[in-house]
Amino acid sequence: MMKHGIVLALATLMATGCDSSAARSASGASSADAARAPATQQTPQTDASPVGAATVPPALSVPEAERAFADAVRAVVRGIGGLDGPDDMPRPDSVFTPLREAGLVGASFDGEQDYNAWSHPRKPLRFLGHGVAVVIAEDMRAGFIGCCVDEGVTLFLRKDGDLPALQRFAQEHRCSLKPASEDYFFEIASDPRRPWDAGDLLSLSCHYRDINR
Repeated sequence: MMKHGIVLALATLMATGCDSSAARSASGASSADAARAPATQQTPQTDASPVGAATVPPALSVPEAERAFADAVRAVVRGIGGLDGPDDMPRPDSVFTPLREAGLVGASFDGEQDYNAWSHPRKPLRFLGHGVAVVIAEDMRAGFIGCCVDEGVTLFLRKDGDLPALQRFAQEHRCSLKPASEDYFFEIASDPRRPWDAGDLLSLSCHYRDINR
């Protein structure tokens, strides 16, 4: 009986040892599998594109805007001079419309004083072959604010184009053509980011008093 009991005890111990070994093996296998498994990478989330982030292309190309700008200047000048009838005068501010549609000037003016407002081209702009440094329009935007409005358009132009053509335009439309340094707005409408060379600019002034002097 004692011998039989010893045999049973040994058998029980051996079974318990096997179970423990199996458990350790299973645990080791799980750890090994986990070590071999590739780590999961978290893809960083990006913010959604803001509404309206897409760039809207200009409505006009630069050549189209230059032609429309020249036509607008002529229309304003002819209207002031009464060449197209008293009811056909476009507002002086209309000269800015094609420039804005092409992204050549900002949506707002770069400066204002009384009835006058001006914008500096953000990209090269030409009028009769001359580079444009600033466009100034005198218009009653908010109605009559006191004496004395002189409606019209002034362009500061660089001396890099066809001067005879510019002189003909001034003569035919009764505009004033003079050194820009002699113009009232030479200092007021200057661009501090791009200082002007006084000897390189002309002022083409096409206002009521120029045309009807």
